[in-house]
Amino acid sequence: MVKSIALSLLFFHLFTNLSLGQGIGTWQSFSSKKEIVAVTSLDDNHIWCATTGGAFMFENSSESFLQLGTSDGLSNPLLTSVAADKLNQIWFGTQLGAQPGMLNVYNFENGLVRKINDIINSNFAQKNINQINVSGDTVLVSTAFGLSLINPNNYSFYDTFIKFGDFPATISIKSSAKFNRFFVITNNGVAVQKINSTNLSAPESWDSYFFGSGLPANNAYALVRFNNDILIATSSGVLKFENNSWQPFVLSGIDARNIATSQNELYITSLESGRNKIYKYSLGSTSVAFENAENFGINDIHVTASGIIFAATNSGLLKIQSNSYDLIVPDGPANNAFLSLAADNNGELWVGTGDDVYGIGVMHFNGINWDLLSRESNPEIITNSYHKVYAGSDNTKYFCNWGRGLTVLKDNVITNYTAQNSNIAGVPADPTFLAISDVKTDSKGNIWVVNHQSAERKPLSVITTSGDAHGFEFKNPVVTESDLAYHLEIDQYDTKWFAITVGNVGLYYFNENGTINNPNDDKMGLIRTIDGLVSNSISALALDQRGALWVGTNLGVSIIPNPSTPTSRITTVLGLRQQTITDIKVDPLNQKWVGTMQGLFHLSEDGTVVINSYNSENSPLPSNEIKSIAVDGVNGIVYVGTDFGLSALKTTSVSPRESFDELFIYPNPVKVSKDFNQNITIEGLIANSSIRVLSITGKLVREIVTPGGRIAFWDGKDMDGNFVASGIYLIVAYDEDGSNVAKAKVAILRE
Repeated sequence: MVKSIALSLLFFHLFTNLSLGQGIGTWQSFSSKKEIVAVTSLDDNHIWCATTGGAFMFENSSESFLQLGTSDGLSNPLLTSVAADKLNQIWFGTQLGAQPGMLNVYNFENGLVRKINDIINSNFAQKNINQINVSGDTVLVSTAFGLSLINPNNYSFYDTFIKFGDFPATISIKSSAKFNRFFVITNNGVAVQKINSTNLSAPESWDSYFFGSGLPANNAYALVRFNNDILIATSSGVLKFENNSWQPFVLSGIDARNIATSQNELYITSLESGRNKIYKYSLGSTSVAFENAENFGINDIHVTASGIIFAATNSGLLKIQSNSYDLIVPDGPANNAFLSLAADNNGELWVGTGDDVYGIGVMHFNGINWDLLSRESNPEIITNSYHKVYAGSDNTKYFCNWGRGLTVLKDNVITNYTAQNSNIAGVPADPTFLAISDVKTDSKGNIWVVNHQSAERKPLSVITTSGDAHGFEFKNPVVTESDLAYHLEIDQYDTKWFAITVGNVGLYYFNENGTINNPNDDKMGLIRTIDGLVSNSISALALDQRGALWVGTNLGVSIIPNPSTPTSRITTVLGLRQQTITDIKVDPLNQKWVGTMQGLFHLSEDGTVVINSYNSENSPLPSNEIKSIAVDGVNGIVYVGTDFGLSALKTTSVSPRESFDELFIYPNPVKVSKDFNQNITIEGLIANSSIRVLSITGKLVREIVTPGGRIAFWDGKDMDGNFVASGIYLIVAYDEDGSNVAKAKVAILRE
């Protein structure tokens, strides 16, 4: 059993074990780190991996992990390379994403990440970092435009070279190394520094070996020094640089993708008939060190001094020794697609992963560990194409499938509603293919679903509490079999709201008036820009705690304050004008969290104030394109999903208690020094509580306006802004009319 330590336990430490008020404003990142692109080591015990979801260190002796993500200081989870220098620093390169070309240097001694932005701030059009290598006191950074040399002591750039012999200027450098002189692999061939040349900016200082002519291969990948020989892994085997030419060395005719050395042994990864092998070359003979029966896609290898092979694969870190192997993956989500999020009544998170062939099932996070509900692990699951998830008020979970209808998880029992067993027709081209785009439950416990495209022109269907299914046809306004329906909300009047996004676009509403089988009293309608919406292109719907319907569009947000008279007074959120809205969620304080293509916005209850905005530049969000949001009111966590991972923000938005029970004050006692800057947390409040702080004699010391949820804070100061004296203070919380009161005591110790 592999354990996780340090940063990988940070979420559990902050969000689960500690009280709700602690960690407010802190972020945690979650991403799959099984797709490993590069591997190296600080020593034989600490194996470092760069992945498409951040980085991790595997401690071989204890089989434990240390994980790094954007909340730990990385600028971007999409890493391309990793290297270790002699100062116990780990260097990471980044690729396409919010910050391509950013170098991240992790100090293993103090746990801090330093960002080097010289490359990202350069004028080059392409800035990806392809590979990092260390040679003595020089860090070699191979980029999409050339080669940069960096001093690891002070992070200054020695120089940057963009023209290598006869190769085009600003050619992409795939890999580089220094063996007395520099060797550079480009997209067109290999450049080698001429003996005794010093001005490496001059093209004539380099010899050029083009693929297919000066270098007998169509491609090259990596360089090593082995027993004083310079070797290169190429598509035609391993070549040796000898007398200023490249000659066959071993595995001629085999596509050699990676190469590494350990003691007097050479290890080569090959790609043969679509599968990787690892060869060992020693004392003039070659043997197979690893036969890839599982077809792991090997991207890089590192071999320890004791001969343990660590291979970076698309499925995890492969540890090979003594004719056996282990696949090592740190705990985390199964992939980095967070298409839809839902938090249930227990504070657990459910994730829809993708439609069509891209879904892998439903991911689940219980606050400590991740697991996956998929066809492979659950025979009840028909396909893995779950793209939308919803948690009902009774904690039942609903999963929308792209093609096989709806899956309901209740009391650990799975029930499927498909086109075959529910009488809900699928798409016109194949009525058995039922794509459910959204789901909600009404006040009676009936399940309502939006049919993405209905062959029977019934975009809205209900599954009653008895299990019967019934579809509703729209004739005025008309919904055809060509219209595509998305999004669903059900208001306090049990009116259903959904959007047609392709076809007769706009916001539709429907109310059957409690008579599912009687169409005569049905009420339906269509709302568009002519009625006051900011746009007809609807992208998100949310119903707030006051019953107002928030409508996200490609041009911002409209608010329908009273859905019973939907066109009477539609307003616009001015702070989000022209923003493309991707998701809207409401927290326990009735504040709004709005996802856009330019980041995350936190709005006041009525939307008139932008409380905060978050993007990849000012927060650990890995991308500005927000895919999904979920609010965990139990723990006060806002989850934000992107295509590159999940971020979690700890907030004050915790669901209030229904009635006062006991107030918890922490820390208690409180040691207050002159530089005291923390808050004293008051937990156990009902909605919209007010708080008074009294001295032991009953004198009013401070009145506190609470956020409105379960927790509030006191900074230890009186009404004049001065720290209170040492003593016992009474905390009195009461509701809006003063009929419900709770009390607690806190000790203040002035230092």
